[in-house]
Amino acid sequence: MKKIFLAIIATAFFFTSCEIETDLEVENFNDPGYSQVLSNSEDLEKILVGSFTRVIDIQTTTRSIGYLLQADQLTTTNNVLQFWHFAFQPRKQFVNSPNFYGIQFATVPWNSAYDGIRGANHVIRWIEGENKPFIIDGVDKSEEALASAYFIKGMAEGTLSSVFDKAYIVNWDSTLAE
Repeated sequence: MKKIFLAIIATAFFFTSCEIETDLEVENFNDPGYSQVLSNSEDLEKILVGSFTRVIDIQTTTRSIGYLLQADQLTTTNNVLQFWHFAFQPRKQFVNSPNFYGIQFATVPWNSAYDGIRGANHVIRWIEGENKPFIIDGVDKSEEALASAYFIKGMAEGTLSSVFDKAYIVNWDSTLAE
């Protein structure tokens, strides 16, 4: 018992005698701020690629099946992910409840489309709003980046208009308070 007590005292003495450096300033690259991420073309190019992936994801995942069933673009023989709910004729009212498993057919297209629009708007703001060149590997790719950003916006807004009764048009200079 005496040895355990001495070990505890020695450990406590060791930790209390250490000098703690309190003025250590280290830049944390794992948690960048808004202006740091949107401060160069290389990062914006990655955001643009991610935006395209999010918008294409709407069309290629199983989440697209719900609204394709409602548009009579395909049929189904099973009830995986609540497919039958969307395939019934006449149409059933959409279950607007967080407990409804088929809610992902509304939330995934909505969230993915606006994720894509947000990234595209960052690139459009950079090129059109701030008149900055989009330089990648020493080459000005402003026209390509701008065309890609508008293509992504068009795909996302087209998806929103085909899936939902109402959606918001958000441009790079939109104020979200409106």
